[in-house]
Amino acid sequence: MHNETVKKFNIVIKLKADNVYDVYLDDEWIASRGSCDNILEVLKSELKKSFLDEK
Repeated sequence: MHNETVKKFNIVIKLKADNVYDVYLDDEWIASRGSCDNILEVLKSELKKSFLDEK
């Protein structure tokens, strides 16, 4: 049988100002960004760190 780890995250993106968004991961502020691409990059980085820190 294959052993899998499932991890859930609570991601919230709030509009802070015109085209500026605050990004929260599990209720913790992680960044303010001005475009979708930047938001996705910061989320990808934070999620990767979360998995690496777990081991």
